[in-house]
Amino acid sequence: MIIIWVISIIIAIASTILALVKLKPSPIGTDFPFITIIKPLKGVEPELEDSLESFFQLNYPKNKYEIIFCTEEIGDPAINILDKLVFAYPEIYTILTIQKSMVGSNPKVNNMLNAYAYAKELVLISDSGAKVEPDYLLKMTSYLEDDVGVVTGMVSGQNQKSFAGEIEATYLNTFFARARILADTIGFPTVMGMSMLFRKSDCEKIGGLIGLANYLAEDFVMGQKMVKMGLKIALMTEPVKQNLGEYTIKTFLNRHTRWGRLRKAHSPFIFLFEPLTMPLVTSIIGALSFMNYGINPLLFVGINMAFYFGLDYIILRVISDDGANRKTPFAWIFREVFAFPFWLWILHSNKINWKGNKLKLKRGGTIERIK
Repeated sequence: MIIIWVISIIIAIASTILALVKLKPSPIGTDFPFITIIKPLKGVEPELEDSLESFFQLNYPKNKYEIIFCTEEIGDPAINILDKLVFAYPEIYTILTIQKSMVGSNPKVNNMLNAYAYAKELVLISDSGAKVEPDYLLKMTSYLEDDVGVVTGMVSGQNQKSFAGEIEATYLNTFFARARILADTIGFPTVMGMSMLFRKSDCEKIGGLIGLANYLAEDFVMGQKMVKMGLKIALMTEPVKQNLGEYTIKTFLNRHTRWGRLRKAHSPFIFLFEPLTMPLVTSIIGALSFMNYGINPLLFVGINMAFYFGLDYIILRVISDDGANRKTPFAWIFREVFAFPFWLWILHSNKINWKGNKLKLKRGGTIERIK
């Protein structure tokens, strides 16, 4: 059991060092290829107007990019916010597509299909909750070499205005940041749909978006298929911000249930060992292991948890504009206390809820709708 504790400590330290090395400003591209930005909309998410407006304020030639927004409902309240922005920024070429399609079981892919049909060669898919800096496109294009299939980005939770938002920020800005950088470093890069830039011609070779319509993690599967074609995944380590705002506990639970069950569907063996990466679990394992040496178990757990928090605090100071605040320790403790029970909750079922769509995950990440 001591070996398990030692390995967990080594992984935590190594992944923290990697994060500190990798999390740095991205280079600025000097070319200006034409880019179609696809923004799927469904309802009004926290800070939606602020997030969308950042794409109208990009430091990129106005005649070199377009934004295609897509929604399935003509009465979607997000359209009111979009109308306001289109009126305020008439110089940005903007399209809105409204179409409800049922090509596959993935609601997001169904929503984007019409927009994708209008897209030019270079396509950037970006979630509605992403808030970007003016140089975002210049930095993304700097990674787009001939042998790169997808340029994806790190995600950082920012502008949290609720306790649920604080918990989400501690996940995105520590656990997920370390995991993605570690996976990329050891040769298992992952694509995240919050920010993914690719060539349409490459996408068509793997069946286009329609070929991803029955996978829940269409971003992850696209990356896998690109790698099988011999192309690389480029990770822009300067994070894209997710504008959390008044994030809710319900949103947090739905999102991380979905992500956890996705990990279970795609990598069941690795998922079963996830508890051994949880600070509280490994602290208890270490405490039980060192009891025979006369070390007080409660003291050991306290010191070990403080050590893990210290590592996460270092990453928070680097990845987040706000860094850590007085609520951060409480959010972090809440996250760790409930991490293992939440893992058990994820383990017991394959059902998920994605923005009102009830779905069932199958082995390998395919999905079917629950009627």
